[in-house]
Amino acid sequence: MKPSTILNLRSLAAKINPPLPLNPRESQQLLTLLTSSFRQQLNREHPPFRSETGEHPVQLNGSSPKAASVPKTREHQAKNAGSHYSSLASADRHLESILTNPLLAHGPKRRRASSSGASGQSKGTFSEAQHMVNDPIGWFEEHVASGAATIDMARYCLEAHAKALYSSPDPSVTNGMKNSAAGSKVLQWMQSSGLASSNEFLTKEKFVKAIVPFLVSEGRKDVIWRWLRRPMPSLVSGAPVNVESQSQLALRAKGHLLLTLVKAEISNGGGINAAMQQYLQSVAHRAEIIDDVTPFTWRSSAKLLGPTGRYLTHQMRSSSHNMELRSEHFSAFVTSLRCWASDFELYAASLHAQRSGAPDCTPALRYLRKLSKGSVTEASVKRRKKIVELSLVTARLLLEQNNVPDAARVMDFVRSNFPDELGLRAHDSARELSAAERRDRVEHDETVNLQLLEGLDLR
Repeated sequence: MKPSTILNLRSLAAKINPPLPLNPRESQQLLTLLTSSFRQQLNREHPPFRSETGEHPVQLNGSSPKAASVPKTREHQAKNAGSHYSSLASADRHLESILTNPLLAHGPKRRRASSSGASGQSKGTFSEAQHMVNDPIGWFEEHVASGAATIDMARYCLEAHAKALYSSPDPSVTNGMKNSAAGSKVLQWMQSSGLASSNEFLTKEKFVKAIVPFLVSEGRKDVIWRWLRRPMPSLVSGAPVNVESQSQLALRAKGHLLLTLVKAEISNGGGINAAMQQYLQSVAHRAEIIDDVTPFTWRSSAKLLGPTGRYLTHQMRSSSHNMELRSEHFSAFVTSLRCWASDFELYAASLHAQRSGAPDCTPALRYLRKLSKGSVTEASVKRRKKIVELSLVTARLLLEQNNVPDAARVMDFVRSNFPDELGLRAHDSARELSAAERRDRVEHDETVNLQLLEGLDLR
């Protein structure tokens, strides 16, 4: 019988009677043979080597090179040179990198066979829900091992674990995040699955908000800065090519990433000063961050830095953060206002007037004197509210410094220009007042001024 006929018969028999699955012992023997074959091929492809120190390479299996028997004759050394100075260490490292891949590190758990149909299915669903709540990291790793993990699963895992840490009796949430290494685990999955090479995940603001605090706690801010500096020609796969919309989306994504980094630095990192350093670093490298997305202009700079700058402005008015902030960081932040604030003088005057320990109302007085009647009238509702707030803060600070004349002038300014914001009615100036009425008017104005100042909340 021809050899080809025998092969065809064997193939047909294999199709009719498929071979049984290997038992554990046979599987182990097959793995040993494959590993040995792989190492032999690697030794053939790569020449023998010695380490830089001249010692034998250390093997990952824990065996010491000195434990092996050392050949005593030169013939024996030449014969066994390949076995002692081979690439076993390289092979072990390569195999370890494969076996520790998140997709292979954990074997997928088999679903338990249900004996009662719908009842078994409901029990399985309830059991998995319990697993999600009690061990979100383990639940996510099982889905990674089965290849079913998604970015929404990763977000839920991080959010659930963070919630558990915040509700735990342990006061140090940062240490809990660091010890769990949940951020690094999700990051490793992103790299293994190819998601990290895409820019689309940066548009998932809830995911960014969930992973950044873990990365900050684990000391992986370098990853966040790589995301900030990376080119972003396209963010959404399959989206129509529109340069303007893509650039605006990219600026929004990078601005949100920077804001999340600063917030995480305050709550889970080094506090307000460390957060200020991150912000000032972004100011120094704003052209580099923006040029990868869109042409560098003041408007694009404001789009990137504005959300974080306004957040830090609000935080600096807090008494605790204001006291902790270093003077050099305060001065640098005030200087950076020109990069994103259209009315930077108003922001600067307000920050100086509310600086804990060293309040200064001189910038506020200078700013209020520059305001004309027309500029106040044409100001937006939001800007008018900020000017009123600045005026009241400045007047109260001047009274505390016993500077009554300047305080009175500031209150006259705000009363005459912002009666609606103060809840006052404009008086009819056409009617001539008597001496008694003028005296009553002055006393009434002073009473109203004092009430406004007393009701002012500087927090």
